[in-house]
Amino acid sequence: MSSISVKCTAMACAAALILGGCSLLPEEAEAPSPPLIYAYEKTNYTFANVERGDILETKRVTFRYMPSVKQSLAFDVNGAALDAVYVSVGDDVKEGELLCELEDGGLSDEIDAVRETIAGYERTLEEAAESSKLELERYDLRIAADPENESLKDGRKAAEENYKANRRTTELRLAAEKARLDELLSDEEKHRLYAPFAGTVTYVKSFGGDGFTSTAGETFITISDKTSMVFSCDETDAKGLFAVGDVVTVNIGGEEYEAEVVSTEGSVASIVPRDYTETAAEGAYGVVSITQDAVYGVLRVPSGAVKSANGRSIVYMLEDGVRVMRNVETGFSADGMTEIVSGLEEGEQVIVS
Repeated sequence: MSSISVKCTAMACAAALILGGCSLLPEEAEAPSPPLIYAYEKTNYTFANVERGDILETKRVTFRYMPSVKQSLAFDVNGAALDAVYVSVGDDVKEGELLCELEDGGLSDEIDAVRETIAGYERTLEEAAESSKLELERYDLRIAADPENESLKDGRKAAEENYKANRRTTELRLAAEKARLDELLSDEEKHRLYAPFAGTVTYVKSFGGDGFTSTAGETFITISDKTSMVFSCDETDAKGLFAVGDVVTVNIGGEEYEAEVVSTEGSVASIVPRDYTETAAEGAYGVVSITQDAVYGVLRVPSGAVKSANGRSIVYMLEDGVRVMRNVETGFSADGMTEIVSGLEEGEQVIVS
């Protein structure tokens, strides 16, 4: 065999081996899909202008419309059943009018009996005085006719002394019964509530039917003098903010009125609005705003625009559509606004949110 044919045969075998070996190689992995491309959505920001103005630190104090003269009434008896309530909320009452009473457990019958006993002792004293007077007059006539009769004189003396002794005994008994009557009447008063002045019933305790029993000292009825209505405040953290004679501005139902502070006793303050002709319901409120600190004519931005980063105050702004950070120096802050001392110019815009 010629050398050429050998070489050709070897090359053919090599080619066959190479082609057959391709089946032994791993399959080629598929190329990954190209990444998805989303459309860019521009962020919507809320902006605020850097402006010059005032920043006020104010305190809002709420005043309730209520009578300056009112009195809460309570029984001074424990465990007594309710007998009757004669008034309802909104009723006008006169001074001294009976408002309600408790069952007295036979107290009224005992009072009537003691009064009868007193009346009996008083009649006894009157009758004894008249009887003694007539008896002594008879003795005086007989003694005048027989002035030397010592037995008549002794009889007169004995009759007079007997009368005085009986009178003294009866007077002591009468005094004891009167003292007893005073005690009973005092107990009876504890079972009753009377109007201390002419006014309007503004509260009656809900007593829940026949099972009610009294608790000493617990308010059962409140009487108010509706002619003395004022706006009063009792917020303890507002103490010291008002003085009698101060003129303040009060917002009532969205309308502002000048009002004078008329009292600081028993509450933080009571005010009477000037030119207020409306009839407010009890419990309606007015709001007085008190300025406690302020700066005027300063650069300011909403406090929500000022952030903190590494102990520094910063704001965010848009420059050429890109959000950037800027350092600022802040000052006074109150009522949702912050003073900008440096770092911003009037008319610039900051990102609030």
